[in-house]
Amino acid sequence: MGNGKSEPVELHRTYPPYTEGRTEAPQDATAVLEAQLTGLKEVADLMRAQLEDVREDRDRRREQGHGGHTATSRSARAQAVVAPIRAIAAGR
Repeated sequence: MGNGKSEPVELHRTYPPYTEGRTEAPQDATAVLEAQLTGLKEVADLMRAQLEDVREDRDRRREQGHGGHTATSRSARAQAVVAPIRAIAAGR
C-alpha cells in the first residue's frame, strides 16, 4: 500500500479505461441526452405557442385601435426597469 505503486485494476475503479478512438457515449449518457433533448423540444413547442398567442393579441389590439396605448405603456414599463439600473450604474 505505501510503496506508491497501484495495480491497474485499482486505477479503473476511479478512472475509466482508455480506449483509443472511442467515439460512442456510454448508454446511460445517451439516454440522459435524449431525455434532455425531448424536454427542450417540448419547451420550444410551448414557447412557439405562447409567441403565436402574443402575436394574435397584438394583431387584435391593432385592429381595435389600441396600438398607441400599448406602445405608451410599454415605454413606461421600460423606463421603470431602466431607471434603477442607471442609478446603480451611476453609483447612487
